[in-house]
Amino acid sequence: MIPRRARAAVDGAHLAELLDDFQAALSELAAIFEKDPGAWIRGKPGKWAAGQHAAHAAITLRLFSEPLEKQIEAERAGRLGDRPQRSLPEGLFAHFVIRKGWMPRGMPTIPAAVPAELPPREPTLASLRTEGERYRRIAASVPGGRADRIWVGTPFRKGFHYSLPEVVRLQAVHVRHHAALAREAARET
Repeated sequence: MIPRRARAAVDGAHLAELLDDFQAALSELAAIFEKDPGAWIRGKPGKWAAGQHAAHAAITLRLFSEPLEKQIEAERAGRLGDRPQRSLPEGLFAHFVIRKGWMPRGMPTIPAAVPAELPPREPTLASLRTEGERYRRIAASVPGGRADRIWVGTPFRKGFHYSLPEVVRLQAVHVRHHAALAREAARET
């Protein structure tokens, strides 16, 4: 769940707060491996090791940041249309995951987001930091009051679309979800 302190409205007016919460989530994930570098390779046989959860989070950040940058360019050029209307399943996902901060466990990921068997620790942690900074640059590049206008489809579910503030919140929830799974994996021997 999203900590109470982070339950800002999910809109452009609260983008700075959403970015701060997202950065806090990234710090929480990195802290697992700063406190215990050996946690990186621990996990239950047949399940992702703790470091694979961090690598998956880094991949997912990139899968959204690149399309967001393209959408911002499209918006500047006047080529970005309105976000498609939400379907009932997308609305429910947005309500529970983005607004409430609850992410279900056990959902399979797309092949592009599957981490390597043994992702390299330092480059992966650096990627998390770099992508966190990239999201801040993306947000800063959007003219005042236009953040709600920027939207992107998700590669994880065809037909689902989120505004820039929603993507930031979604990523914070997703990173915390995988931080919890990484902590569990790190306790395995």
